[in-house]
Amino acid sequence: MEDTCNTISNGKPNANAMTSISVLDLFKIGIGPSSSHTVGPMRAAHDFAAGLDGKQLAAVQRVEIRLYGSLAATGIGHGTDRAVVVGLMGERPDRVDPDHIGPSVDALRRSGTLMLAGKRPVPFHWERDLRLLPISLPYHPNALRLTAHGAARTRRGPRCSGSGRRCAAASRAASRRKAPCPAA
Repeated sequence: MEDTCNTISNGKPNANAMTSISVLDLFKIGIGPSSSHTVGPMRAAHDFAAGLDGKQLAAVQRVEIRLYGSLAATGIGHGTDRAVVVGLMGERPDRVDPDHIGPSVDALRRSGTLMLAGKRPVPFHWERDLRLLPISLPYHPNALRLTAHGAARTRRGPRCSGSGRRCAAASRAASRRKAPCPAA
């Protein structure tokens, strides 16, 4: 009887081989309930903040978050606002302690200070700096724009949090148009 767990037999792939799939291949680790409203935007925010070099980070005076379309319509109920904010604080969706999110957001709301990339304190006023825009963008229903306003110059997204050709193409197109980028 042939062993169907071997992927190579006599130097050739075994057509009857079984493939092992991990639970991690099926599911993304991160906060929920919707990965397109939390994991993607949190990753985009983290990558945006991490992409600020030392001089840019030091020059940041204010950060602005704009959520568009579906993220604006249902994002607060799905936790997009909190996910983006803690992403800007340097947290990653696959490494954040979910019990850390609430206290971090509460502390930010009380103090009015966001620790950008976990390093730089910048003023953050929830009502002013987090904008929900019910505009549906033509290339993706889940879009966001992150802007770091600084003394020398402003650095804007787009940041694309997903992976693959569709997201990369949307990111390149958004960069050419200076438009927001899809979050997932």
